Amino acid sequence: MRPTVDRLRELVCYDESSPSGLSWKISRGRQSSGSAAGQPRNQDGRIYWYVRVDGSLILVHRVIWALATGNWPKDQIDHKDGYQNLVSNLREATQTQNNANQRLRKNTSGLKGVHWNTKRKRWIAKINKNGKTVQLGQFSSKDDAHEAYWIAAQEHFGQFARRA
Repeated sequence: MRPTVDRLRELVCYDESSPSGLSWKISRGRQSSGSAAGQPRNQDGRIYWYVRVDGSLILVHRVIWALATGNWPKDQIDHKDGYQNLVSNLREATQTQNNANQRLRKNTSGLKGVHWNTKRKRWIAKINKNGKTVQLGQFSSKDDAHEAYWIAAQEHFGQFARRA
């Protein structure tokens, strides 16, 4: 069971200078008051910070959100820049919005939403919308394909669209 926001406020505080973004307010076991709260964990090649509070292992960015707003997030928390646990860098998001803001995954073009089709000898632009892949077209130039992706991403995802 996750702790209340009041309980979080008793134990930790938001601290931009801490590697995780949180510091302990009180000494707990080996952790002294003022020390960084949380530990990094590698998940699918990405680093996420977790903190254990009263037996619950919680993502640090969710704790920071709860401290800043007074409420646990309703769905997901997105990092605008993809990784920093700064209050100004966090926003509530749906799974679709969070996915839209993911960084480029390795592909044949080096551009988000674009890949080379060897059979057709063309660059293909695609976007995922509501869990479905939508083909945006075939292009002779990977830059043209990427521009088609970017236009569609802005239209579908607004402020959550990420170009690269």
